[in-house]
Amino acid sequence: MFKTLTIVAVMALALAAIGGTAARASASPEPAVVDFGNCAFGNDGAATVPAGEPITVTDTGAFAVGTYGLALHIFNSNVATATIAVTDGATTTIPLAYSAPQFFGAPFSAWLSFLPDISLDPLASGGSVLVTIDQTPTKAEEAVFPGQKGPAPHFGPFHISAGDTFEAQCLITASG
Repeated sequence: MFKTLTIVAVMALALAAIGGTAARASASPEPAVVDFGNCAFGNDGAATVPAGEPITVTDTGAFAVGTYGLALHIFNSNVATATIAVTDGATTTIPLAYSAPQFFGAPFSAWLSFLPDISLDPLASGGSVLVTIDQTPTKAEEAVFPGQKGPAPHFGPFHISAGDTFEAQCLITASG
């Protein structure tokens, strides 16, 4: 399990380096953006947003491996869900689909797939929502990075068993 956490933590850093947010095409206020990776791994699992603004949760997860074959295997055999639990409200679980594997060259030299952003409704002042993302392989996986050069982090191989679940959480609270 520690190996899986290491992979995800490094991937979260990689996502921060190459990720972006999509623009909203509407007249509604710009959403408050919460970086899930930052919240779950760098901010003790907590984030604050302005009350009354829609919320976009970015950097929701990814995987990276060194070959297309391994990337395709993981893409086809992983299940990811987000559980959205609004304090004093409803709890909803939604499936998340990885993007097709894409190759990123230097410094990563790896095939990466990303989970989508999550849009949330505005919260009233003092309101909160707990976002939990679970990623579970249905078949055993291996993360290997044979082509890395230069400043990229060198790690792996990692062996991940079918059914090993990686879970991360972020509690988002509205203020103002």
